[in-house]
Amino acid sequence: MSMNKTILSTEVSVALTFGVNVPEGMTLPRYVSGHHLQHLVPTVVAHSFDVDTLAKFAAVVCMEELADNPVLVWGPPGSGKSSLVAQFCARLNRPLIRVDCHADMDARDLLGGLRLVDGETVPQPGPVAVAAQLGAICLLEEVDRLRPETLVGLNGVLNGDAVRLPEDPGTIYQRAPGFAIIMTANTNLARDPQARYVSNSHDISLRDRVFPIHVSYMSEAQEIATILEQVPLLANGGETEVAKMVKLARALRGGFVAGETSFVISTRTLVRWARSLTIFVGSANRLGVPPLLYALNASFADGLDEEERTMLFEGYRTVIGDQDGRFQEAVRKLGRTTYEGA
Repeated sequence: MSMNKTILSTEVSVALTFGVNVPEGMTLPRYVSGHHLQHLVPTVVAHSFDVDTLAKFAAVVCMEELADNPVLVWGPPGSGKSSLVAQFCARLNRPLIRVDCHADMDARDLLGGLRLVDGETVPQPGPVAVAAQLGAICLLEEVDRLRPETLVGLNGVLNGDAVRLPEDPGTIYQRAPGFAIIMTANTNLARDPQARYVSNSHDISLRDRVFPIHVSYMSEAQEIATILEQVPLLANGGETEVAKMVKLARALRGGFVAGETSFVISTRTLVRWARSLTIFVGSANRLGVPPLLYALNASFADGLDEEERTMLFEGYRTVIGDQDGRFQEAVRKLGRTTYEGA
């Protein structure tokens, strides 16, 4: 990969680029199309941006005064944290390098380390170092799953310093213009008092280093519009079904926050459910199961355990209804269930 090449940019309208209600004169820099890191730019898909969240995110990523601040985008599962980052980059043509974090990672997995190549020990940059050299945005997903000592190893780069290899501090990777570290998490890196998430509690000094942006779920209208834009086959006659899907998702999210359910239906899952609805109508009719229920089972419920499936089906019947009185029979036809709803 070529390093340190200058990428030209041009100013674009925030209102037109992100579909938000702001004055036309407000602009942000967009990288010109066809640059040498184009292969790292996410694909544009439908996304509804909250204008206040977008303003904070753009300020930290694009303004020189805040550009050295790592960003923590945190909020409940399925609230669009990763989508916010990816679609921000997609619309401004910014390269993005994603890292899925887990508890077994150490600082070397992120920054880089010494590797044996052809009998010689040589430095090999990790994803953070690569992003720094390229001037790409580095997205650390589910960062609260990392062990505290792993994130402590990133203190230098989180402070705005160049990237140094933990095993060889003399190996330095300079930060190219455009580099930024963005982290996503379900928590604000503190302890989750309800133990809803697989996460670790991190030191207050780390939380002091990040610019926090809390993300909530889209409004009902925004989520319906996003699904219809991503699944246009439902945009002419399927609006009622999409509204039912979103209503169920919102009810389950409320149950999750209250500690009553162990899962949520994210916008991503709703889109998959909607696409399945357009594909499996024939299969549902042959089995004698309502297409909306069949598509939910195919796209989501079949991956749940028995207790979770029962909770999902009860939620479906409560929120969406049992119009023909044969809901229990329909669930049994789907198989792999001991559902005994009344």
